[in-house]
Amino acid sequence: MIAAPARRRGAGRLRAAGTLVAALLAARPARAYSPAGYGVPEVGGPLAGLAERGPLGLAYGPGAAAPPYRGGSASLGLDVGWLYNALRYRLDAYDGQGEASRGVAAVPWLGATAGRGRVGLGFTVLAPLARGGGGGDPEGLARFYGIEGKLLVLEEDACLGAVPGGPWRLGLALRTAQMRVSSTKAVDTGALVHAMAGDVAADLVGDPFLEGTQELEGHRGHGFGWAFSAHFEPERGPALHLALRSPIRVVLRGPVDLVPSNDLALELAGRVRTPMTLPAEVYLSGVVPLGERRLVLDLAWTGWSSLRSYDSDVSDLRVLSDDPLMAGLLDDYGITEAEFLDEVSGATTVTGMRDTWWGGGSAVLPVGERGELRPGLWGSTAAVPDELAHPSNLDFAALDLRLAGAWRPRWWVDLGGGLDVFWSPTRRVTDSLHDLADPTPPGTTIPSGNGVYHLFMARAGLSLVVRR
Repeated sequence: MIAAPARRRGAGRLRAAGTLVAALLAARPARAYSPAGYGVPEVGGPLAGLAERGPLGLAYGPGAAAPPYRGGSASLGLDVGWLYNALRYRLDAYDGQGEASRGVAAVPWLGATAGRGRVGLGFTVLAPLARGGGGGDPEGLARFYGIEGKLLVLEEDACLGAVPGGPWRLGLALRTAQMRVSSTKAVDTGALVHAMAGDVAADLVGDPFLEGTQELEGHRGHGFGWAFSAHFEPERGPALHLALRSPIRVVLRGPVDLVPSNDLALELAGRVRTPMTLPAEVYLSGVVPLGERRLVLDLAWTGWSSLRSYDSDVSDLRVLSDDPLMAGLLDDYGITEAEFLDEVSGATTVTGMRDTWWGGGSAVLPVGERGELRPGLWGSTAAVPDELAHPSNLDFAALDLRLAGAWRPRWWVDLGGGLDVFWSPTRRVTDSLHDLADPTPPGTTIPSGNGVYHLFMARAGLSLVVRR
C-alpha cells in the first residue's frame, strides 16, 4: 500500500502541469528507422535526381516536367525500394542492458510527365517522411519510450514545367501532404504525480503499481505547400540546378487514451489537436561533363528545426470509470479530479531537432550503347542532439555508398536498379536531459537516454520508366 504524506497544493502542481501533459501526449513513434530526422532515404530510387528530366526528377524539382524528354512526349516512372534497418542499443538507466530490432520496409514511388512544345505537366506520389516500429515488448526496456508506433507522410505534387528560352528550364508545383501518427507506450504515473505534487511524492517514482499505458491512435492531418526549381543547362560546359520546397503546416487530430495504472479500472480519454510544420528543403546540383562521362555533385539542406518543439491541446477530456483508489491517491497529494482535468489542457513537446545537411556526388559512366553505371558517395548530418536522444527520438549521421545502373533494352523503356549501404557512427549519449524524477526541460519525463546506439541500414531498389 502507498503511504500518503501531508498534502502540498499550489505552486509545485501548477509549475509541472506542462511536464505532465507533454508526457501524456508526446506522439513519438516506436523505433528509429532512418538517418537525418524522419526522412526516407533515396525517394524516387537510385536513378532519381534534381538534374534528371522526366519522372525521375519530379521527386526533387518540378522543372523535370518540362520537355524535351529523352525520347517520347509522355513518360511514366515507378520505383520500389526495400529498406533494411537494424538498430541496437544499451541503456545506462537499465545497468547497460539493451535491445535490438530489425526489419524490412517497402517504399514505393510513382511519377508521370507529359508535354508538348515548351510546356509540360507532371504528377508524382511519394512518401518523403516515415518512421515506424511495432511488436515491442510491453514489459521490455523500451516500453517507456515506445511499444509500437507509426509516423507516415504521403505527398502528391502537381507540377508545371516550362522552357522559356535559351539554356533555362523552370518548374512550379502545388504540393499536398497527408500525415498519420499512432503511438503506444508505457507511462510512469508515479513520476507524473511527483511532477505535480513536488518532492513529497518522490517515493512514487518507479512504483510498479502506478505504471500505465498511453495510446494515440489514428491521428491525421493534411496541409499544402509549393515547390520551385530552376535549371541552367548550356549546350557545353557545366549545368546548375536549384530546387526549393516549402514547409507544410499540418494539424493532427485524434483521440488519446491514458490508463494511469494497469492494475486499476480507470481510463482517461479525450481528443488532441497538434499543429506541426513539416520541414522546408533546398537542393543544389551541378553536372560537369567529362567527355562521354558526367560528374554530378549534390548539396541539400533540410529545416528539421521546424519540429524542434510543438504544442498539443486537449479537449473533451473525461474519466471513463471512477476508481476510488486512484481518486484517493490524487486527493492525498492535493490533486483533485477537477483540478487534474482543468490543468491537462495543453503542453509543449520538445524533440530538439535541428537542421541537417546532405551532400556528395556520383559519376555517370556509359556501358556500351544502352547501359550506364552510377557509383556515388554522400554524407548527412543528424537532426537529434545527444541530450534529447532516446530509443524513440533518435537518428544518425550517415555515409551513403551506392552502386546503381540503368539499361535501355528499347527506346521506350529504361530499367534500373541500385544498392545503397549506409554507415553510421556509434552514438554515445552521456548528457541526457530525460529523467523520471527531474526532467529538464518540461516534456522529457521518461527514463534517461544515456547509452550506446548502433544503426545499420541498406536499401535495394528497382526502377522502371516507360515512354510514349
